[in-house]
Amino acid sequence: MDGIETIEKAETSRHSYDRFPKNYLKHMKNIRSEHWYDVFPFSLALWPQNYSETERMGSWWRDRCNYPLLTLELILDGELVYEQEGIVHHLHQGDLYFSHPGNTIRIKNAPCKYVHQLQLCIAGSLLKLLLETLDLKKTYLMKFRDFTALEERYREFAELLGKKEPGSEALTSAKTYELIAWLAESKRELSLADLPPPLTHSIRNMQAELSHNFSIPELAAMSNTSKATLNRLFRKYLNTSPQAYLNSLRMENAKNLIRRGNLSFKEIAEQLGFRNSLYFSTSFKKYTGVAPSEFRKECGTSE
Repeated sequence: MDGIETIEKAETSRHSYDRFPKNYLKHMKNIRSEHWYDVFPFSLALWPQNYSETERMGSWWRDRCNYPLLTLELILDGELVYEQEGIVHHLHQGDLYFSHPGNTIRIKNAPCKYVHQLQLCIAGSLLKLLLETLDLKKTYLMKFRDFTALEERYREFAELLGKKEPGSEALTSAKTYELIAWLAESKRELSLADLPPPLTHSIRNMQAELSHNFSIPELAAMSNTSKATLNRLFRKYLNTSPQAYLNSLRMENAKNLIRRGNLSFKEIAEQLGFRNSLYFSTSFKKYTGVAPSEFRKECGTSE
C-alpha cells in the first residue's frame, strides 16, 4: 500500500502533514464542509475550526501526521479502520473516534469499502487540559447504540460555522465545551451500562457523595445486596475493592480541583471527606507519587 505514489500536504503547522495515494480524492464525496478561522479570542481558547460530512468509497488510505487538532469522527453508515499509537480500531455505525492532537493516525477503508461520516476539528489552548481533566486523554473510541443526540450536536455546529453570525462567537465556543463535557459524561454512563445493577448503584452513590465515608455494609444495603456479593462484584469487574475504588474517585477528583487552582488543600480535603489536610496529602502522594503541592506546581497553578 505504501508503494503507491503519495504526496505530502502541509496542514495547520509546518510540522503537520497528510500522506495519501495520488488518487485519494477520487474515492471521496464531500457532502458539506464548513469552517470559521481566527475568531479572536475564542479560537485561542476552545474553538471548532472545521466541520465536514463526507462519503468515501473503494480502497484508499490516509496518514494524518502530527495533526494539531482534536478530531471527532462519527460514523453514520458503513465502516472505517483507524490506527493510533499502535492501536487498531474497526469502526461501525454509531461509533465515535477521537484523533488526538499531535498524534499520527492512519485511516483506511474497511472491507465493505463504504463509509458516511461526520467530522469536527477542535482547537485551542484549553483543549489539552480539558481532555485530561475530563478523563478523555486516552479515549479513542466510544460506541453509541443511539447516536441521534450526538448527530444533532454535529448539525448544530455545521449551522453555526456556516452562518458565522457576528455575536455568536461566545455561544459557539461554549457549545464546544458543552460537547466535550457531554462526551465525558456519556463515557461514564457507557462504562456503567454493562455492569451488574448492584455494582452500578454503588458506584453512582459514591460519585454522588465523595465526601461520605461509605462502609461496605452501608453500600451493600443501599444496593440491595450482601457484603460478600458486593466485594465479589468489585473484584470481578473492576479488579479492586469498594474502599480502593472510592479512594480512586476521590483522588481523580482531587487532581481536577488542584488543576483549577481556586481551592486550598484544606478546602479540597474537606470537600472530599478527608479528616484533615495532612491525611489528604499523605493519601494523595501514595496515589499519585507526588505531594499535592508538587502536583500543583506541575500544573502551573498556585494556592
